[in-house]
Amino acid sequence: MGAATVSRYGLEFPTSYRWGVVTLGHTRMRNNPGTQAWSHLDPGISTQWIGPTGGELNVAINFADSAGIPSTHLTALVKGDPLDGLVRRGFGAMRVDTSFAKVVPYAPRGPVYGIVFSPLGFGEDSPEVTYHLAGEAAALLKPGVFDYDAVFQGGAVYAHSGGIFSTVSQDAPDLVIEFFREAGKRGVIRSFDLNYRERLWAHIGGKARAQEVCQEIAANVEILEGNKSDLQNALNINAPATESASQGKKDPMDPAPHMAMIEATVKQFPNIRVVLTNLRHEVDASHQLWSVLAWINGKFYHAPVKELFVLDRVGGGDATTSYCLRAMLLGMSEQDAVDHAWAAGALCTATAGDTLKIGPDKIEAKARAGRSGAAAEIVR
Repeated sequence: MGAATVSRYGLEFPTSYRWGVVTLGHTRMRNNPGTQAWSHLDPGISTQWIGPTGGELNVAINFADSAGIPSTHLTALVKGDPLDGLVRRGFGAMRVDTSFAKVVPYAPRGPVYGIVFSPLGFGEDSPEVTYHLAGEAAALLKPGVFDYDAVFQGGAVYAHSGGIFSTVSQDAPDLVIEFFREAGKRGVIRSFDLNYRERLWAHIGGKARAQEVCQEIAANVEILEGNKSDLQNALNINAPATESASQGKKDPMDPAPHMAMIEATVKQFPNIRVVLTNLRHEVDASHQLWSVLAWINGKFYHAPVKELFVLDRVGGGDATTSYCLRAMLLGMSEQDAVDHAWAAGALCTATAGDTLKIGPDKIEAKARAGRSGAAAEIVR
């Protein structure tokens, strides 16, 4: 007899579980030189290690560290790497379980932890991300390396991975597909963040391979994250042009083009029950217009549009995903789920680092304030 579930949003949620989310992805370190560009970094300048990090891992961290919901991360750890102590202490501090991770020995030419050099940017100087991934340990992960009976023993609500991890090697796409199929056999809700990165797909087949992989994955998940360009580039979705609601004036935050793309997506992939999209217009590196749009089980829900003063843009999308998934796990209304996703993404940009540094109470307060139009006030 299967585990008890409750139906909502067209999905089946377990009434008991060991993991709120199981994530599959790489483990990298981010190095942040503040607002100074790496191409003109002064010798001797102090930089900051931020990590462990990764598009998929960020969701596990937000679940465990911010929301207090248990998570485990399927990844590769590198014993003996100079960064290993920092990585492991980071996992401990952020309460993400890594008991199923594959541990490999360090060697100077690999395996090693990948490094992402990512400055903050400021004003007109937009940040430029640089990757150092040669010999990355996650590239050794292949189908068959994880014991899914052990991973999912005791139950899980979500299985989450993304397009960034799918690019680490020729084998990674097949591992992601295996992961979702094994999760589906056990009734786990599957979530995939398209996160299309042209530079990262280039070495394993380019856009054609990305579309082949992501289309197969999209056919095997229930929740999809991605904006209009992700849907077009990763899934080859095309939708007819739509008129802006602003009487012919181009509105960068007009949801209509995104809604058309989402409708075309769910028509092609009828298994999908949720599509989550971040609406972001960058005025400059320090200012952006921000909103969140979601299609949930046949209906659209839209969060407010707000101008944000940005400290660190990285991780905002992962924060929205995390708190939309959390809200659905808790049985909130569809609109509340979108508002919480919006609030989490907005608050993530206000701190340095890839993950949320605050708990759910502040995010819930921000969600309520955003819907009412109230201004943020100091808490005394």
